Order: sequence, then C-alpha cells, then structure tokens
Amino acid sequence: MLAFGFATPIASASAPHGLVVSSPGAAYTTVRLAHNLPIGDPGYDLPAHLTVSDPAHFVAAALINTKVGTALGFTGHLSVTVMSLPDGAGGYRYEQRPSGAPVSELPRGTYWLVVFATAPERVSWPLALSGTFRATHRTTYTTTLTTGTSPEGHSFGHATVSAHTQLWSDVWVHGSDLAFSTDAECMYDGTSAAALALEPLPAEVCIGGGSGTDGAHAGLPSDAVSWAWGDITTAWNYWPNIGAKFSDEYVGKVQWTAGRQIWFNLPA
Repeated sequence: MLAFGFATPIASASAPHGLVVSSPGAAYTTVRLAHNLPIGDPGYDLPAHLTVSDPAHFVAAALINTKVGTALGFTGHLSVTVMSLPDGAGGYRYEQRPSGAPVSELPRGTYWLVVFATAPERVSWPLALSGTFRATHRTTYTTTLTTGTSPEGHSFGHATVSAHTQLWSDVWVHGSDLAFSTDAECMYDGTSAAALALEPLPAEVCIGGGSGTDGAHAGLPSDAVSWAWGDITTAWNYWPNIGAKFSDEYVGKVQWTAGRQIWFNLPA
C-alpha cells in the first residue's frame, strides 16, 4: 500500500440505496457527504456489485476528498475507488478499495465524484448513501491493463504527473490451492525507452524491492487481490515522469490474472 465546478449537491447517508452517476465519458462532478460514509472492511476480498451501462468501456469510478486529510498514519486525499478487471470469461470483476490507508469509512466533506470511461456511462454504485448525479467536467487519466494465466500477476504503467496526483493499482489472481510466494514493487523513469515499451521491463530500469513467503499465507481463497493506492508527491523518484510496477507471484493452480493501474491528476 502506498504510504505515500458546478453546484454542490448533497449525498445523503441516511438512505442506503446507492449512488447513481451519468457521465459522457471521463468526467467528474463535486458532491458533499453530509455524514461519514462507511465503505466496509478493505481487507475483505469481495468484488463490488457495481452496475454499469457499458461494461466494455468502463474503467473505474472514484470518490476523492477534495482536501488533504490524515487517517491511520497516511496523509493525503482519502478516497474510495471501484476498478474494472476482466474476469477471463468475457465479463468483468469490480474491485473496491480505499486509498492511502485501510479505512472503513470516509469522513464527511466535499468530494470529487469521478467516472473513468472511454464512452458514455451510467453507473450504479451500491454505497451506503443515495443520490443521482451527472459528471459534467470532462477530464483525462492514464490507465494500463494486463491479463494472463501465468503464476505472476502484475500492473504497470507510467504518466506525467502534477503536484496533486493519485495512483491506483490492483492485481487480482484467481485459481485454487493458492499460496503467496513473492511480491515486488519498483519505480522507473517514465521517459526511458524501456518505459515506452512498458513490458517486459528490464531489471536495471527499476528501483525498489520485494518480499515473500511460501508458508504463512498458504491456503488462500480462490481470489486474491493486492492493492497500492495513494497520493503521488514531488518527493517520488523520477517525478514528474514516473513509472511504477507491482507484481505478485503465487504457487498453486493459477487460472487467471488481471491487473490495472490508473494515474489521475486531481482537479485544481
């Protein structure tokens, strides 16, 4: 995990019917949470039951606090994001995680509600609040998607970032008799020739580290998801042209892996 406008409608947390947002593509609007928003246990691996009008063109949706806050030792823009990952059978899995710190709720306040998509979308997000919104401010983002069937799942990508950027990365592994083996993370120069090729990345272009075990995490469920989400700062190596790669290797019967990385320069 990284340790590192129009009228403002009010989203009510008193009627947990879910949030609905329509968007012309990649766009955002501003909402205000009148109460703290429970988002569940971030360590419990259960995909979000999101409904989208065009799954093939939907990438993600996010609620991002417009102000920097501190929670569980993390200081940054607290958020919750639900990300689309292909499921290997022609469908999609929607994985929800908070950013920065494994919080179980977001504090009340003003948030950017963002839809990341390549075509018009109508998204129904079953959060513990109710509200119907239109994302009217067009925006841009950078995303990279990887899929495969090898024992290693990974996400990677690079972007030119501002002084206020969020990075989200999910790596999902599906199989049976899974046991965790090794994880690794690295950063690299986003302007290098190797970065432009994206994958495979030669070992010498990355700085970072890894850790692993083949025993303590044995007997994992059939789906394992790792996540690295949080703020990018000017203290990052290679800023403002940053690349990052996150990898997880498992032993057992790996049937499918999917990883996605999203870089988003926050609205001014």
